[in-house]
Amino acid sequence: QATLTHTAHVWALVFLEDGRLATGSYQSSIKVWNLSTASHSAILSGHTGEVTSLIQLRDRRLASGSTDNTVRLWNLSPGTEQCVGVLTGHSSVVRCLVQLRDGRIASGSCDVSIKIWNLDTNECDMSLEGHGNHVWDLVQLEDGRLASVAADNKIKLWDLSRGRCVMTLLGHSNWVFSIIQLKDGRLATGSNDQSIKL
Repeated sequence: QATLTHTAHVWALVFLEDGRLATGSYQSSIKVWNLSTASHSAILSGHTGEVTSLIQLRDRRLASGSTDNTVRLWNLSPGTEQCVGVLTGHSSVVRCLVQLRDGRIASGSCDVSIKIWNLDTNECDMSLEGHGNHVWDLVQLEDGRLASVAADNKIKLWDLSRGRCVMTLLGHSNWVFSIIQLKDGRLATGSNDQSIKL
């Protein structure tokens, strides 16, 4: 058993392809850990708010979302870890990130929008509007649509080729925090109403 420590709440974790672990905290830093020694090999600084979400991209860079309303991109090559891009456009906390199959990333925010980012230009290609409260989680479905859940108690499905919501699923009576797609194609959602719906 090993204990890895920050000096503030830890909000996000992602296991990296090279076997290291990246963690994001309330103190605005990201630590990259060598799990064989239980020590951090790098501290990534740049965010000015808490780090709320982390994903590793297919090109092995790290993407992070924060309460400073930005998404940052990080080079993780050992010894040269550094910020290599900042995506700006949200007006509130970035809660969740997912990389799409076409290489772009989607970010969900407390500004109630979902933004689709082109990583070649670091510019926003599209902003999806329709939720009435904080967007908490995102997943791309097998058919290519994007699914989102939010604090408006709703699940929305988005056609990314048209940039529009094509379906809204109702049933939860409180905030919806998490969503996954099951192997049989159904969706599972977790909510503050203490239920999981399929």
